[in-house]
Amino acid sequence: METPLEWSEDSTKLLEVIRNAPRVDSEMINNIFGLGSNGVRERAWKRILSGHLDVSTLKYASTSLKIFGNVVIMEIMATPSMKNEI
Repeated sequence: METPLEWSEDSTKLLEVIRNAPRVDSEMINNIFGLGSNGVRERAWKRILSGHLDVSTLKYASTSLKIFGNVVIMEIMATPSMKNEI
């Protein structure tokens, strides 16, 4: 990281960041991480699609990375998944 993270929970700024963010879909995930059967990644993607997220914990930070340049990082609590069916 070239600049330190400064986390924010300001709802007005957060809404602006979300509206201007690129679409996160399976194509984007594959472009970043490559193809494969990564179980953790697949479960995380299913949690995004199914809405198992605690929106009240959403926060973000902006920074600059040597590889990607300026980026926005978001953090949110998600419901843990079970690997085995009951």
